[in-house]
Amino acid sequence: LAQSLSLHIILRVGPYICAESNFGGLPSTLLLEPELLIRTYNEPFLKSIKNWLQILFQSLENQNVFTNSQTPYGIILLQIENEYEMISSAYGNQGTLYLQEISNIMDSFSIPIPIIMCLGSSGNSIETLNAFYPHKLIESQRIKHPLQPLLCTELWTGWYNTFGTPHHVRMIEDLMYSVVKFIGNGGSLVNYYMFYGGTNRRRINGMYLVTTSYDYDAPIDEFGQVTTKGNVLKRWHDVLIKYGDLLLQSEIDFVERRGGNEDEIVVWKWVSDKRIVFESCGSQELKVVVKIQQKCVERGEEISEIVFDSSVILDEDRVESVVERLEYENECENTEWNVYEEKLPKSRAEWNGIVDGNEQKWNGWNEQISVTKDQSDYCWYSTQFQLSIPSECDQLHMEFECECADSLHLFLNGIYQASSHQPLLEDRCPNAWSDPKSNEHMPRFHQVISLAPRINDILSKHQDSSIVNTIKHTVCTIQMDILSVSCGLVKGDWMLDENWTMSDEKKGIFRSEKFQLRVQNGAGGVEWLGGWSVIGKLEVESKYFEKCEGNHAEIEEIMKQREVLSNLDWKKLKISDISGLAFGPRWFMKDMRVNVKGWMEHAWDFGVMLSVEMRGMFKGMLWINGECCGRYWLVDGINDRVGFLRGSPITFQSIESTENVEPTQTLYRIPPSALKNSVVERKTGDIVTLQLKMLVFDELGYVPNQIRIVQRFVKAETDGNAA
Repeated sequence: LAQSLSLHIILRVGPYICAESNFGGLPSTLLLEPELLIRTYNEPFLKSIKNWLQILFQSLENQNVFTNSQTPYGIILLQIENEYEMISSAYGNQGTLYLQEISNIMDSFSIPIPIIMCLGSSGNSIETLNAFYPHKLIESQRIKHPLQPLLCTELWTGWYNTFGTPHHVRMIEDLMYSVVKFIGNGGSLVNYYMFYGGTNRRRINGMYLVTTSYDYDAPIDEFGQVTTKGNVLKRWHDVLIKYGDLLLQSEIDFVERRGGNEDEIVVWKWVSDKRIVFESCGSQELKVVVKIQQKCVERGEEISEIVFDSSVILDEDRVESVVERLEYENECENTEWNVYEEKLPKSRAEWNGIVDGNEQKWNGWNEQISVTKDQSDYCWYSTQFQLSIPSECDQLHMEFECECADSLHLFLNGIYQASSHQPLLEDRCPNAWSDPKSNEHMPRFHQVISLAPRINDILSKHQDSSIVNTIKHTVCTIQMDILSVSCGLVKGDWMLDENWTMSDEKKGIFRSEKFQLRVQNGAGGVEWLGGWSVIGKLEVESKYFEKCEGNHAEIEEIMKQREVLSNLDWKKLKISDISGLAFGPRWFMKDMRVNVKGWMEHAWDFGVMLSVEMRGMFKGMLWINGECCGRYWLVDGINDRVGFLRGSPITFQSIESTENVEPTQTLYRIPPSALKNSVVERKTGDIVTLQLKMLVFDELGYVPNQIRIVQRFVKAETDGNAA
């Protein structure tokens, strides 16, 4: 594809890539290897790297994708590892040896193109930059690597969102200033990160807490449409295409600084009768001007032509602004849904095997990944305890304290009681960018959850044999079930607790010495009955996994197993009936007919932009026609920026007041592949009716009365007129 579009490729082969991906792009199964430590000198890890690269390079060689005289467009640079400098101090000499060894491994393959490493390098590799303002790193980079070209492999065009924060944005003026400034000061290559972000569709795509939309405020939006930012950058790219050869043949002659360091004129040397001049003003305004100076022999003077002026290009009358319009289908307020109640552990078939002797008792390593193998976000922890309740007490006040990741939902005798604190924090542990004054107040993995169960509700859900009444007290046995939820694995050590590495990542409940259940209201102390039982995966997932005979399948494949879904005891309920149900994990399924405009041949592959608006729901997963649309979470965007962004050009989309706070993400893109073969009726013109089968899992079973399909339209306008 890149070759057909005359594009060059910078390929990251890993093994670690970051990219806000689950476990930094590494297979999470590495966590299950007890002798394997990642991103350090560790023989099992290095052996895995070599095996992976051998398979990959053999495939690439067979496809003839490396740039050479016969293949002008293809892979021009190959990156190994990524941003190791961010963690190198934690690994010391073992980290240095690791970088040297992976460099040696790369040399052994005789790759016919340059090898690069970003922010930390070793051996023969070229070290590249990543930054919001890479021109500020040029001086130190030249001192460190005087013979290497200045390459910026990540110039951040915006920033990713995490559930619980508002939308991050970077102003066009600031991005334009940064990229022109870097080239003008001698930069040889700029790779935008991201130029197109897309969607974290599947569960294993995104890192801890990152939103399903990976729009990134990028030049090309989540739907593949060029944004206003993209149109502005194109003006600069046109200049580079036209005068790139002049830059490649020349070098900087002198730099004249005016006042602050950001106000300067960079004059390049003459090439024949031409030279290029960059003028920038960053102290008061983000403005850059590029001139081509040419010697005119006949007139005995130099003629200057302005070929780029950011202040003119950013004039609203001159740039194509992309305007968005949304059209909504009717809400599902008065419709029916097929509903299936996800069974709590004691109602599941697996429970019999657990209590009969296969119970995984608490031993300090009952964490979630060891149970689910990271094939599910969900894991049940169950136990029983006995409690003596004063006869006059009608409501208990309890506190459940533990260390866990990432969130919990608590049930007593099958009745939902409470959930852990939300929104979660990306910076939940101290790191190099956090404010030292606030480090001691960071939650880390500590949770205290308040519960206030009503006595009658609890006792009504229990068998008489488990209740003993006296004059002053009622002694009862209570079943506690905890649904533990993972929000994705981290992308780096700095997202974990002090002295932890990615090899130490845990999910679920851990550190048993921190576990407590406190009861007030004069009730007797908690008497635990036996150990903890752990069931990985939801019931519907388990049925699917049984069908797959233990293969490494993913939850997003469930929808494709129609047989599994049809065998469930679905109930057809109206919204009014669903509203009367108690909170608890629940599945919803519905066939929807949607009218869509602008349908063309192969429109499922491009052109038609559809989303599902999930307002009114809580948190879970969404599928359309068997295709996973990713995690959803309707949590308000109230968190502040992470420490890494302090002092950066990243701002939040404006929020006028706390009353106008919106969830971080409400619209969830339907992947184009889900629309293939979905047309059931063609109407007049370009309007068609699509058949969409929607499957929703909601962790607390919120009522789907506001879910609706949204069609998105965009158009480019210049001076207020459609272009």
